[in-house]
Amino acid sequence: MRKLICIMLIGAMLVFMGGWTQTAKEETKKEKVPNKPEKTEVFLIGSIHYNHTTNPKYSMQFLLDYIRKINPDVIAIEVNEEDLEMSYEELNEEYPPDFPEVKKEFEAHKKIVGFNWKPQAQIDDRQSYLNTRKQMWMDLVASPLRKEEKAIVQTVMNTHTSVIANCSAYDVNSEAFDALTKLKQDLVVSIITGSEYDSYRDLGGGISEERKANIHNNIKQIIESNSGKKIVIVTGAGHRPHMVQFISETFPDVKFKAYFNES
Repeated sequence: MRKLICIMLIGAMLVFMGGWTQTAKEETKKEKVPNKPEKTEVFLIGSIHYNHTTNPKYSMQFLLDYIRKINPDVIAIEVNEEDLEMSYEELNEEYPPDFPEVKKEFEAHKKIVGFNWKPQAQIDDRQSYLNTRKQMWMDLVASPLRKEEKAIVQTVMNTHTSVIANCSAYDVNSEAFDALTKLKQDLVVSIITGSEYDSYRDLGGGISEERKANIHNNIKQIIESNSGKKIVIVTGAGHRPHMVQFISETFPDVKFKAYFNES
């Protein structure tokens, strides 16, 4: 009887030891599998600059709350990297209010980086540069270059301005508005090419090839140096079309959310 009990105990111990050994092997196997790196996420937000203070459907508070909801690791704003050293007041003198506000709101607990690029003329005399750019749009709208298309040009310009002034963040950050922005920019390029206004090409934020190329290079560096992170990019809505295309084509493996209506 005792012999039988001993045999049974030994058998039970062997079963237990076998199970323990198998579990240990499984645990060891688990430990050897490296953690899969997190996929980089990029969120593009088109802002409306001074209109955030007057458009109740896309207020400054909405912009800040939307960024907070995403809870990014990195926030890239349309400010020159070296200008991030400026005070809040200094930034407000050099840039539209949305970028200083975002920096002020999140800099204590988020990584803030800049991706903007300014032409030398703007660095030398910002106000003169902005005045000239404003005059460019006035000249183009009043231009007799395309009398037969003047109504179309004015309709596109006015519709674009109306969306920014009155519509929601979801409207501004949509494929439809990006298409309208692209149409506006293409019209401008078409009108000024070969005309007395051709020199205005470098004044338009969304049509200056030099500025777009430099912004793309800065964005590329930011995404590559923050692999596996959640990145929010805040830019003027006029830059959305070329940035959507650039990020989509350059980073096909990144989880890219370009529009607010995406889940």
